[in-house]
Amino acid sequence: MILTTLILVALADPPPLPDLAGAEPQVRAAIEEDHDALARDPDAAEAWGRYACRLAVHEYLFEAVSAWGEAQRLDPQDFRWPYLTGVYLSQDDPQAALAAFEKALELNDAYAPLHVRYAQMMERQGRPADALSAYRRAVELEPRNPYAHAGLGGRLLDDGNRDEARRHLRRALRLDPSCRPALTHMVAWHRLDGDLAEAEVVAQRAAVAPKARPPDAVLYAVEQLAVSTSAVLLRAAQLTAAGRDAQATEALRALVAANPQSARGRSELGDRLQEQGQIDLAQEQYRAALELIPTLLPARLGLAKGLVRAGRHDEARQQYESLIADHPTSDAAHSGLAVCLAAMGRMDLAVERFRTAVELAPESRRSRVGYGRALAYSGEPGAAVEVLRPVVETAPVPLDEVSLEAMEVAGTALARTGHPEPAIDLLRRVLAERPQRADIRRQLAGVLGRAGRDREAVELLREGMLLQPRGGRTALALAWILATSPDDSVRNGAAAVQLAQRWLTMPGQQRDGRRLDILACAYAEAGRFDDAVMTAERAIVMARQANKPALVEAVSARLELFKQGKPYRAR
Repeated sequence: MILTTLILVALADPPPLPDLAGAEPQVRAAIEEDHDALARDPDAAEAWGRYACRLAVHEYLFEAVSAWGEAQRLDPQDFRWPYLTGVYLSQDDPQAALAAFEKALELNDAYAPLHVRYAQMMERQGRPADALSAYRRAVELEPRNPYAHAGLGGRLLDDGNRDEARRHLRRALRLDPSCRPALTHMVAWHRLDGDLAEAEVVAQRAAVAPKARPPDAVLYAVEQLAVSTSAVLLRAAQLTAAGRDAQATEALRALVAANPQSARGRSELGDRLQEQGQIDLAQEQYRAALELIPTLLPARLGLAKGLVRAGRHDEARQQYESLIADHPTSDAAHSGLAVCLAAMGRMDLAVERFRTAVELAPESRRSRVGYGRALAYSGEPGAAVEVLRPVVETAPVPLDEVSLEAMEVAGTALARTGHPEPAIDLLRRVLAERPQRADIRRQLAGVLGRAGRDREAVELLREGMLLQPRGGRTALALAWILATSPDDSVRNGAAAVQLAQRWLTMPGQQRDGRRLDILACAYAEAGRFDDAVMTAERAIVMARQANKPALVEAVSARLELFKQGKPYRAR
């Protein structure tokens, strides 16, 4: 044990600073600032408590416990000081931590996180009845605390009360679908229930769930005092996960300003800037990081990725190949090179690199998505579906960007393999999360159409036009169905002509004759066959000029129908 009792002795003067020789500059400055504040007001419990917290989050634990003891002496009614002592001692000195938690409970019986931690301590001490009581009290105090329900559910499950256990575990997962303790206990519940397949599914969710982080306002306030590079990087990642990208970037800027020698901080800041499209500024940070640590892998990866995004593919390829020579087992390097090769049009080589990346790190969801996309693009949709299956089947709730991308690619690939229904299900899930994605809406409408469900496709595209009235591609997709559907109740030649004419000169599109083809079909459906013939002939000329032989052949076949006074019917 490193400590066995709480230090409650009075300190006549502020204690000397700990040895800060090995501390980062910003850590040293923060600790010295709080020490100076303590020197100015040595009788203030809050100043002692803050100083202790600052020490604790930077791993000066012995000095922190001493300072918390003085804060408790000055303000014996504040439960925070013994509580935090217990939290920070729980791993290294459980007996001292237990004494601290019991003292905190005497002062405040109404703080749910304290009861959760006390229950966990009781479990470690082999006192299940006390743990059960503490978890029940936590749930009573904070009914929306998922970790309180998870702990109670696990305790009830061990006691054989499976029905009540399931109720609390399900409650925990409704509150937080990624609550790891709840997922872990649910795995045990399903196994006891004999449902091994469901147990395996939940176990996969638990395996990718984030590290347990019970809600705890007191501890959270302490963690905000951490200014080390590691702490700021973790905080930035948490802010990003919460959708607070601007705050994450500012935290990293502050870190680099306070400690320009933080290579990891500069590299991470480069990543954030690159994600925001500030490629040049990102490259500056990567190069500065590499001047400090020339072998820093994240900075080298970021630099190469930025070169790809800047269109400097030859340089990027050289960077990635150098990286792979130094780090042959880096899946990120192989995956990055694959992206670069794909951008250079070398999809065959890209597929091989993605395959290597997935072999090196089968759990890498991003590499799998890249590999699946490359396979689908290369004409191997069936292989793409198999590669993406683990990502789709273990998608978290709510869905993240990687899962949505995997579902999009898998859905498109499934449609190409002749499995429209699962394709439709996946694309609908993506669209439900991203209703503004007009490209997904058009893909889904296309799959619905090929499945003979033109009514649903039309409804979907009309919804899209309401969401994005200036969406020309959506309008043309709708015009095509209205002009060519085999379903008499769906076709509407006049509406198709109106849509196709309106968006005929839509800017930003390659002029290959496709839009004229749609207009020609619309004219034919409206009975305007002379206009249909003339428009189809113009479409063929444009398709030839654009070197689109498949389109030339398709429009030529439709032209023959129009000359015979017949409209074109898809499928």
